[in-house]
Amino acid sequence: MRYKIVEKRSLKYNKVRYLFGDIVELPEEPYRHYRWLLPLEGPTVPVIPEPKIYAAPLLPKRRAGGKGKPLEVSVLVGVPCPKDDKYRGWASEVVAAAEASLTEAGVDFETYVTPCLTGERWKSVVDAYDLIFDRFLAGHYEYLWICEADNPPPREAFRKLHSLDVDLASGFYRFHVGGHRKVIVGFLEGLDRRYIKYRCPMRPDQVIGNILEGWVCAGTGCLLIKRRVVESGLRVKWQPPERTGFDVIFLWEACMRGFTTMVHGGVECGHLPEHPLTVSVEAPQTRSSMVPRVAVQAAAVPVEDDSPVSESLDDETIVNVDECRVEESEKR
Repeated sequence: MRYKIVEKRSLKYNKVRYLFGDIVELPEEPYRHYRWLLPLEGPTVPVIPEPKIYAAPLLPKRRAGGKGKPLEVSVLVGVPCPKDDKYRGWASEVVAAAEASLTEAGVDFETYVTPCLTGERWKSVVDAYDLIFDRFLAGHYEYLWICEADNPPPREAFRKLHSLDVDLASGFYRFHVGGHRKVIVGFLEGLDRRYIKYRCPMRPDQVIGNILEGWVCAGTGCLLIKRRVVESGLRVKWQPPERTGFDVIFLWEACMRGFTTMVHGGVECGHLPEHPLTVSVEAPQTRSSMVPRVAVQAAAVPVEDDSPVSESLDDETIVNVDECRVEESEKR
């Protein structure tokens, strides 16, 4: 196959060194998914769009104490709870915050808090997501809103995410440690799962008040998903010895399938316990017109470390799963 070198790096093949912009003839495999090579023929390969950052539009103004026009959609709020005991204490705050946001938006919703699953550390998290996805497909919901058990969303979160009208719309949150100078947002690169580059973290001033568009990932702590994404068969996956976080892999696979993603810089969620919501949220007085939510259950055995894999990638990271190797590039 014929490829064009699209990054400023050289490639030596058949004792010939090729430079940026050159055309090179290579076998289809294993070169087909190398991110610095653009296929000029053969199967269609997704093209990574240019990252875009621009100011977020304002929601329509309304009088103090008034409510906006109800959004005639149905939503399932999924709260995946792993086996760590402390999440069970925070889930009630997350549920109250999400229901307050949905009640303010005037939508029909159901809240599903997964039971406390046991098993291998991240395997239990993935199993919790499977329960939520199955529950979503069993109903007639239009949107699935993932709110992780330590990420309470702000009151206008749903309206803002819904206004983006993309397949996957995300809020953002800060790192547990050093959250005053970095947030869990970054752009994805790479057309091979073994070599996913996640340009994270970003500075708060790059995100707050802006819209980020492209192959962008802000984790799954506050993620609004359209039904067609779930119906496509896309699922949260993670298998050892993968070092990339399950949330990064999920968003990357969604982008590879052609689904659109955005991050709304006006939806800053809490990240408990270090970063609670700036405004306390009370449980809404108006209850959902749908099936009552599942009660928050008691916890199982706690684990020592609660930091998700993706949150440990403080710098630009290239992940090679096959060789279980992580090469960290220099800090900006």
